[in-house]
Amino acid sequence: YTASQSSARDLELIFNDLTELSASLDIQAMNEVSDIFENYKAHYAKTAETANNELLNGQPSIIGIPSGIDSLDFITKGFKPSEYVILAGRPSMGKTSAALDIVASALMRDKSILFLSLEMSSDQIIARLLPKLDRQLSLDNTFLAQDSLNYQDKIYNAVDFLKSKRFYIEDFSKKSSMTLTECEKTITMFSKKFKGIDLIVLDYIQMLEGEGKSFGENSQTSEISARIKRLAKKTKASWIVLSQLNRALETRNDKRPMASDLRNSGSLEQDADIILFPFRETVYLERSLKEQLSKKPDNHAIADALVALTSATIENAEIIVGKNRNGAIGTANVQFHRPSASYVPIGYFEEIKNQFLD
Repeated sequence: YTASQSSARDLELIFNDLTELSASLDIQAMNEVSDIFENYKAHYAKTAETANNELLNGQPSIIGIPSGIDSLDFITKGFKPSEYVILAGRPSMGKTSAALDIVASALMRDKSILFLSLEMSSDQIIARLLPKLDRQLSLDNTFLAQDSLNYQDKIYNAVDFLKSKRFYIEDFSKKSSMTLTECEKTITMFSKKFKGIDLIVLDYIQMLEGEGKSFGENSQTSEISARIKRLAKKTKASWIVLSQLNRALETRNDKRPMASDLRNSGSLEQDADIILFPFRETVYLERSLKEQLSKKPDNHAIADALVALTSATIENAEIIVGKNRNGAIGTANVQFHRPSASYVPIGYFEEIKNQFLD
């Protein structure tokens, strides 16, 4: 052999060795690939066990985090791991209130929860949450310290309850801009602290800044929504993402929202597994009466109707399930309790009053 032939032979032997090693690694990798079919059987068995336990306890078959409202849980079966839920509404419909109702329900079941607030401070969120944990409290007590001598101990007890749970509010409200990457850092930190997160709430998606080369609000929201979808899979948490709605529905006679009313992006409708719309027709009725009264200030019938409407503590409301990828759509008839800004099952506060009387 010449020197050049010897070098070529050495290279050929090395190449053959690498080829054999690569084939061996491929076989090893194949042996280590998870069995997706056995994984599904394990997932099904866990789901069935949860559903059967609920039935044995006389509860509706819920396989995720319950909302605390049976009529809604009957449709959604609860909020399941990796599920991307959009909760959307026009101003005054109580989007954050509805999200916090779900948070309160999850807290009662010892779930780990991270609330990412881009609009309200942590003080405001806590003040809204406390009346949902102790029904003797109202927003006047928690926001305005009304009747503090009688309610301060209850408020501190409810705060201590929150402190004892795996629950945190990340207050981004003072930041001039916020990206999903920054949110993800917080999620990673608290996932380690809580040893996993069951529920992540983001309030709200239109306040996030895009990070890619997208142009315009629609493409920016599309990019963010796609990332949230992937994050839901990665974190295995239920995600409840609040969203605004377009003004267009205000021009319709029937103001009930539809998935096409989601603001900025059709991809929100496409990406979400569940879309919920809290809806209070009373908001529009109250607005209509005020407009009528401004035109006819001496009309006592309108004035009396407005007083009766605004002084009521309970009003009929709806939570509309506009999309449900893995189940039915429909409307949960509920009530809205104004003093605590809570969506509750029909007759809920009558039951509590009767318990106190007993």
